[in-house]
Amino acid sequence: FFCSSTSEALSGSLKLVRHNLCVHKPDVDRTTAVYDPTGCLRDMFDPLSKGISEALVPGLLYFDEIEAFREYLDQHQPSSLLLRHADQLPLESVNDVLRQGRAQGSYTILDESSTDLAENVPLSARLEVMPDVIALGENLGQHRVPAGCFLMTQSMFKVWDNSKDYNIHSNTWGGN
Repeated sequence: FFCSSTSEALSGSLKLVRHNLCVHKPDVDRTTAVYDPTGCLRDMFDPLSKGISEALVPGLLYFDEIEAFREYLDQHQPSSLLLRHADQLPLESVNDVLRQGRAQGSYTILDESSTDLAENVPLSARLEVMPDVIALGENLGQHRVPAGCFLMTQSMFKVWDNSKDYNIHSNTWGGN
């Protein structure tokens, strides 16, 4: 799906994961563990610091340190994981997190918007374990134009591959 920004790509990625949860895992807790060392998503999705239940986008639990994120994964089974700025982590660490998420049955989102695509091979092309969803942003146009997109596995797309649900991601913030 093509979008107008990183924010919209991440919003669409979360909608896709949440729709899959509703269809395939209706009884699981809908917590998404978010590794975001910049705190940008917390500021955007919970600007009033209302917390996991009452944020603008509820259900997101934020970690700015990879060690705390990994410790949480060792002790809990969130329904999904979102990794931001993963290109700044060791490749094996990213593979380990994705492997653990898959073993726990968590859907995984990799935000590649911080990858310099003009200078580097995308992180996703070097992974042993592919995420369920990959989000890209303005890095698609070397930060010269607003752009974004999110890619997903065929199994993730199935919930939108019908005449009833194909249009769920037709606006930036609706339904999250």
